[in-house]
Amino acid sequence: MTRNEARATEIAVLTLQRQLEQDARLHAEVQRARRQFFGVEGADARDRRGASASGEHRFAEWFVLERDSEVLGAVPAEVPALAAQVVDLLGSTVGVFLVTLAGAKGVEARDLQDDELLELVVPPETLRFGDLLVGRLFALDSGQWIPSSSSAVFRPGEEIGRAFQRDLARLDLGRRLQQVEIEHLLLRRADQTPSPTAAVV
Repeated sequence: MTRNEARATEIAVLTLQRQLEQDARLHAEVQRARRQFFGVEGADARDRRGASASGEHRFAEWFVLERDSEVLGAVPAEVPALAAQVVDLLGSTVGVFLVTLAGAKGVEARDLQDDELLELVVPPETLRFGDLLVGRLFALDSGQWIPSSSSAVFRPGEEIGRAFQRDLARLDLGRRLQQVEIEHLLLRRADQTPSPTAAVV
């Protein structure tokens, strides 16, 4: 696995997002979605406060892969005329994942929303036991998962993970949280580090 593979998913999402933003029919909807994702103040002031590239990419993932569009009548990635551009990204999942194994035998993380154990493909030594990976995972043909380059890592993450599970149990939603909800719950925190698949500069 290389960071190039993660970059390819990022480019596919951002390309479709840009295409959608150029569609005049979607202009007002995109603005409403930005306010929902970033908050009113964040959406309007993102250039002044320097909104992170990761946050912008997470918005694009949510808008393209998860959010039902009022204008299009479906999630953009599921609209037949658009789906071919991101077909390899369908089946992704967003969540909070606690690293339970990291080393020579690979990297595994437990999905804190459904307790499923997932095998992650990341560059060597980028994740440690007890790290909390928050964001979107993309499925590979091998049955493994690659984190989005805009995911975040909390180190150590076990305490945050336990608090997340308590909050989730209290909410008793009966469904997975969406990316926008996870953004509001965890990804506005300052104590995060970049995704293991983020480009090294």
